[in-house]
Amino acid sequence: MARRKKKSPVIKGIVWGSVLILTAGASAMVGMSVALNGQLPFDMGAIGQKLEGLRQGGLSVLWQRKLERPVNILVMGVDIQPGVDANSDQRFSARSDTMLLVHLDPNSNSLNMLSIPRDSRVRFPSGNWDKVNAANAIGGIDLTKRVLQNNFNNIPIDKYVRITTESFKELVDAVGGVDVYVPMDMEYTDRTQGLYINLKEGQQVLNGDQAEQFVRYRGDNLGDIGRVKRQQIILQAIKDKLQSPMVIIRLPQILKVMDKNVDTDLTNGEIITLMSFAKGLEQNGFNTTLLPGRPSQPWEYRLSYWLISENEKNQVIQPYLNR
Repeated sequence: MARRKKKSPVIKGIVWGSVLILTAGASAMVGMSVALNGQLPFDMGAIGQKLEGLRQGGLSVLWQRKLERPVNILVMGVDIQPGVDANSDQRFSARSDTMLLVHLDPNSNSLNMLSIPRDSRVRFPSGNWDKVNAANAIGGIDLTKRVLQNNFNNIPIDKYVRITTESFKELVDAVGGVDVYVPMDMEYTDRTQGLYINLKEGQQVLNGDQAEQFVRYRGDNLGDIGRVKRQQIILQAIKDKLQSPMVIIRLPQILKVMDKNVDTDLTNGEIITLMSFAKGLEQNGFNTTLLPGRPSQPWEYRLSYWLISENEKNQVIQPYLNR
């Protein structure tokens, strides 16, 4: 597994802020064994000059970087790894709870996000079939990228961001809660998972624990698909909070949360470029979709899967992710 690249707390905060801005409207959620062909399309510039400019001129200097050509980013939220030290890189090696492929295209000035249900049934390089969320636990980023590329028409994956699911609750609290409409009363208890859900219908501000309840609820008979949709709602709400001018007073808390919970191979300059591109997007330039398919029936497989529709998959991948 590739060594995790260390970044300062400020850069970690920018990483997470950029991921949320880029993937909201929907999730989250990103060493590579597949080497890139040539340089990435980022105008790197002198990072030291940008940081000095930030000190002198404020946040506006960040928006001067330009994305030169399309780029795909894998974003994953990974489960908590029991018994793993909070400072160990192994905390990013569990199954992925959320998986997104984000395509940024300066030619069309758009951002497309494909949500991949964690139960999606995919073929692994070994020839075995398994849920896509197992890839990160088995072989980390390297295997996850290979699995996605093998099953999704060899789409290029340029960069990744991984975050721990525990940071989700902490981030919601750090931004002061999120404003969400709960469409129904949600009540559910699973003591084996330590899951206790009790939310009432209506518009309300959810704290971190309540936001997790909202996302994990499955009583609407939509299974993992309803869960993905609620993840997108929460991400949109977090993005709205991060874009609020009032977020500046909460910045130290946000940076503290993300400093310990983000793993990425994005460089400082690439992060600034993504932030710049995201800031310039119009609302109609942001598109989200779910990997097409259907839930498996109890008699089809021993495990429950999201069965990908091959025909519809191709119709999504071509316009959404290819360049």
